[in-house]
Amino acid sequence: MANKNKNLNDAAKAKKDEFYTQLEDIERELRHEEYRNFFKGKTILCNCDDPYESEFFKYFAMNFNALSLKKLIVTCYAGSPVAQTELNFDFGGSTDKKHRNEYAYKVVINEFKDWNGDGREDLEDIKHYILTHNGCWERLQGNGDFRSAECIEILKEADVVVTNPPFSLFREYVAQLVQYKKFFVIIGNINSITYKEIFPLIQQNKIHIGYGMGRAVSGFMVPEYYSLHGTEAGINSEGKRIVATNQCLWYTNIPLKKYLEEIPLVCSYYENPEKYPKYDNYDAIEVSKTAQIPYDYLPDKNLTNTNENDTISINQSINQSINAFAMESWACQSHSSTGTTQINSRLSVALTSTETPASTLQEQVGIHKSTARTFTSGSSFGGRCNGVMGVPITFLDKYNPRQFEIVGATESEGKGFSNGLWIKESGIAQPVVNGERKYKRIFIKRKM
Repeated sequence: MANKNKNLNDAAKAKKDEFYTQLEDIERELRHEEYRNFFKGKTILCNCDDPYESEFFKYFAMNFNALSLKKLIVTCYAGSPVAQTELNFDFGGSTDKKHRNEYAYKVVINEFKDWNGDGREDLEDIKHYILTHNGCWERLQGNGDFRSAECIEILKEADVVVTNPPFSLFREYVAQLVQYKKFFVIIGNINSITYKEIFPLIQQNKIHIGYGMGRAVSGFMVPEYYSLHGTEAGINSEGKRIVATNQCLWYTNIPLKKYLEEIPLVCSYYENPEKYPKYDNYDAIEVSKTAQIPYDYLPDKNLTNTNENDTISINQSINQSINAFAMESWACQSHSSTGTTQINSRLSVALTSTETPASTLQEQVGIHKSTARTFTSGSSFGGRCNGVMGVPITFLDKYNPRQFEIVGATESEGKGFSNGLWIKESGIAQPVVNGERKYKRIFIKRKM
């Protein structure tokens, strides 16, 4: 696993971002009808995509009519290192690869048909269109950086942004899309879910996961100077260097039908409580699989303040207008971001400090006996159930905001992420169950 994803991890550290999406992965995600319906009459921007090489450009240009697009705009960053042959022609400079890579370009497609009259609609028609239509391409004044004033003006013209942004700049890229209230479908690392800049947007239903996790992106094309690590990295039948990964997925704010489908809950907490142990250092129960979320672990409606000194404040942003947003978006009428309603709730804590068996916390994870806390099975807050469950991040692939609310995440992902669920005295931010450390968890609660 470590070798397989070595290149992706290096990208964030060394700012090597030349990972190019394969056409098959783009087609697999964008084939869903929600996207196709949403794209109708829209201006699509691919602003991290060299028209010489980008499979995003190829996909939208070849499907321009099928998707009923209004306009396609593509911009690139100067110095792109991956060369393909589909559009090997001169953008007003030279066909020499070294020379052309010195510049950044913008290409605009307003119409697609059999421009060269050979009876087919293919990449040769795109080439013919670009070379014969004035104003459809131009050299950018700058280097094509999406943060430049020049590129921001291009962004303002777009309705939807679809691309694979630089991994090292993912936070800045998403922040810009949110700032300018743009719809988007983009690729990012799965670890981006719990970035401090990204996770609140997921909580507020401003971002959700596209179709599929793990293998939603089968691999990336990389330049010649990238070393190939792992058993799933190599050269394909077309001679392209591919780095495979199971750590990348699609992020979008276009409403998808799957998030209106409720997760079927068939398991019972109270019939099998030992299956759902309490965390040693969080006031929640562990649910190791989404399919095992119990239907009967609900917050006590009569939860009251029993000790003012132990009261904590939990600020949870819940998007109350998700349904209206979905309807507007599916009708392709809305270009504005969703409103959110801030709900502040105060939950009281009345926890009893007790000695924890040495076989669990003290010996295995080093928490001092005098500061560790235990809870009554199936309860919290002085014997009352708060209904909070810790689930793997793969839960987000099935998350329905009408069925659940996202309370927070483990403190290992960011200070304050747990919204008061963490037992600070434990000194351990990673979730622990019976002395055993678990991978990162998201905390959820059933909506009543």
